[in-house]
Amino acid sequence: MLWGSKQLSDFDSLVNPGYASQLLFINEPDEPTQSTMAPGDAATLWKQQFQNRAGEGYDLWSPAVTSSTRGEAWMDQFLTACDDCSISHMALHFYDTNPQNLIDYVTHWHSKYGRNIVITEFACENFGGGAQATMDQVWSFYQTVMPWLMSQDYVTAVFPFGFLEDMANVNPDNQLMKGGQLTDLGKYIVYGPY
Repeated sequence: MLWGSKQLSDFDSLVNPGYASQLLFINEPDEPTQSTMAPGDAATLWKQQFQNRAGEGYDLWSPAVTSSTRGEAWMDQFLTACDDCSISHMALHFYDTNPQNLIDYVTHWHSKYGRNIVITEFACENFGGGAQATMDQVWSFYQTVMPWLMSQDYVTAVFPFGFLEDMANVNPDNQLMKGGQLTDLGKYIVYGPY
């Protein structure tokens, strides 16, 4: 992943033909605390650093914007500026406590943009200032969204946020790994059944 323009030299030194099969472009450019980049600037960076990599055998994943309304607006502007870019997958982030909202969000993005979807971050998390979900609600969230996500042929990969020892500012009930071992929720995510 090219997280943002600050990591450009590291990205260039690592990414050579055969290094990997997917490349992910910038992290939450619409979010002031993340890579923060104007859509036109991002399109220019894509054309300079990413577009030529399609010929090296990489699938090129779009910028991963936030699930706020500004994320979709940012993406629209980016795609206008990068209308000839070879984007194989739309990369999404999603944080909310309502599982139907995730389903609707993913469905909307696929319908609107017509590309395969990868969800590179998601969790049952309330960033809106209200109460966080309980452990039972977190379980219900994943037991609703995981079977649905796994049944959509256009959703090619999902990465729940919780495969971390330090959950930072995300509800710790989403934690999928603790002490180097999968939690019960982590086992469900990895093994199903769904």
